[in-house]
This record gives sequence, C-alpha cells and structure tokens, in this order.
Amino acid sequence: MQKEKLFIGLTFDQGSHLCKKIDGFRQRFDQTYYQNSTTHMSLFAPFSITKRDVDEFIFELEDELENFFYGHPAQSFLEFTGIDIMERKKKALLYFKPNMNEDFFHLQESLHDLSQKYIYEKENKTKVGKSFLVMGRFFTQENLVDGVETLKREFDTPFKLGIRSISLFKKQQGEWRELLKLLDFESENEINRDFEYHI
Repeated sequence: MQKEKLFIGLTFDQGSHLCKKIDGFRQRFDQTYYQNSTTHMSLFAPFSITKRDVDEFIFELEDELENFFYGHPAQSFLEFTGIDIMERKKKALLYFKPNMNEDFFHLQESLHDLSQKYIYEKENKTKVGKSFLVMGRFFTQENLVDGVETLKREFDTPFKLGIRSISLFKKQQGEWRELLKLLDFESENEINRDFEYHI
C-alpha cells in the first residue's frame, strides 16, 4: 500500500532580515538544510498516511483550522526566548525555544489528534512533544561548542518571527517540500479584520 510521509509546521516570513540570518546560519551548521531550506518549525513529529487518504486528510485539516480561527485574528508573530540543546543518539540538536501561548498548544494538540486518526496502520502513534526551531545538527562536541558560540554571537534573544502560514509538508525524493498552505496568516487576518469591521 502506498503511503506519504508528512508533517505540519509553521513557516515564517522568508523575506525578513531575521529569517535571512537564520537561513545563513542553517546553511553552515545544519547538514539537513537542503532537505528543507524553508525557515519552518514542525508542530509535531512527521507521520505517514496512506496515499488514498491524503485528500480527505487535507479537507479535515483545513476545516479544523477554519473553525479554530473563525472570528479571531491569527497570531501573526511567534516569540523565541532562548537557545537549548537536545541529545539524540549520536547527534545533538541546537535550537531556539518558542514561547507558545495556550491557544497554540490547543491548536497543536488538535492537529496532532487529527493526524493520528489517519496514521498508517503499521506506524506507531506519537505524542505531541515540544516544538522548536532547529538551527543546527552536530556530531562532535567540538562542532557543537562552535555552533553554540556562533549562535550566541550572531543572535540576540528574545526575538519575534512573523508567521507566514501553517503548512503541510511532504517528503519527496529525500527532500521536504511544502505541499500546501493550510492557513495563510496574512490573508486570514485580512478576513478577520473585515469580519470585525462589519460587526
């Protein structure tokens, strides 16, 4: 049975000065940069669903997002408050920590629960976990120390990134590609401003 590897994540304003700085850092320190060069933050771990279920899954995702944000302006920025390190087997992840409010946690859980309904039957179900903006992957302590020092030197925290969209990504030929913008924050906020004006 054919299946698709997917993940749901936030994308950010690629034209901003901060995103360009993040992009430049990732090119130097993230060996997976060219698998997904879009500045993004996954809301939870990637998952697989059968190919025949993709269209129905997308319909449910869009419906869930429309209901979640209806009549309420979508938060257009996300604050990052500091850096941290996560050890994973033989590598270390260096990342920025987001300050996600209660609404974002509810959204994250809602989308995660929906994805678990469609998850490929032979794949283990996942927990929501925590989200973060990965800046680098390191396989030696020396390179990790260099990455941390460079990150501290080039970035000041806290800072805010403009959110562009909630998007669905699909793995194709070893690369993560944006399959669809499930919610465009710029257009959604325009709709909600009109909604508020007419009340």
